[in-house]
Amino acid sequence: MAVNLHIHSIYSTGAHAFPDTIFRAAAALGLTAAVLTEHDTIASWPEAREAARAQGVETCAGVEFFTDIAAIDGNMIHLLAYMFDPDHPAVADLMKQVAAADAAAFERVNAALAKRGIQLNEADLAAQRRKTYPEAEGKDVGGTHWMGVQRQLARNLLRKQGGTAKQSGKFMIGSLPRTPIEKILPAIRAAGGVTIWAHPIGDARATAALEGGGWAGTVDGARNKVVQTDWDNAMRELYERAERLFALGVDGLEAFTRKITPRTTEALVAFCERSGRACSGGGDTHHPNELKNFEVPDEVFANLRAYRDRKFA
Repeated sequence: MAVNLHIHSIYSTGAHAFPDTIFRAAAALGLTAAVLTEHDTIASWPEAREAARAQGVETCAGVEFFTDIAAIDGNMIHLLAYMFDPDHPAVADLMKQVAAADAAAFERVNAALAKRGIQLNEADLAAQRRKTYPEAEGKDVGGTHWMGVQRQLARNLLRKQGGTAKQSGKFMIGSLPRTPIEKILPAIRAAGGVTIWAHPIGDARATAALEGGGWAGTVDGARNKVVQTDWDNAMRELYERAERLFALGVDGLEAFTRKITPRTTEALVAFCERSGRACSGGGDTHHPNELKNFEVPDEVFANLRAYRDRKFA
């Protein structure tokens, strides 16, 4: 039996499927639990709740925040939140602030592109949406969906100006909204939820980047990654950053991800156990076809719930 606790629907930037499609796929694969963790929005929650109920798949409220954390050199991490009351006033207020920050980021991208002589208009955005997200045609999709459309169009236009994929990617990463973690943690805690450092390290796909082979990994200090060529050093860097996040009130780590090797997963699980912290896991799935490519042991969801229950006992 397996679960996937990190999934994005079309309400997120860069994802395509609607919640009902995702939960049908999860049920067909025999997943016992699946959680939508949209980027900076809980707009899909009503649909997710109903779809999960219809398919007999367990779920809970979830979200993935783009955060700004002075405690780790002002870098950004992705922070997952689970099992909170989505109707709690503190969450409602937080999501309004996050939506406002995302709207401001949307306008910053437009302004930055204008300085390069690129003007985005509604017709261009609509055309890009039809091309990239045909499944959304004729449907009113909220959340950060339109931010994803804007960023895809911006990347394309920057490439046409002669920019490389790396340059356009750097531009778009720099434009992402960042909600201060000090605003997120109290709201999620007040609503009975737990917070998890998402995909804290990547190592499985980095090995070939080293000339002559060997190991290479990136500690997610977030989008400003700390590159290490030695596994032990990378893990020490991760543990140090994690302790600083724990001191702020973050509850745990995403220990099961498709971006790391089994060796690293085992080390992260052991670290969480030693620290008395929660661990979570998921595929950071952006398309239902990807659900079959990564599964997490079902006890991870049960243990996460048990941690939450102990925290609020």
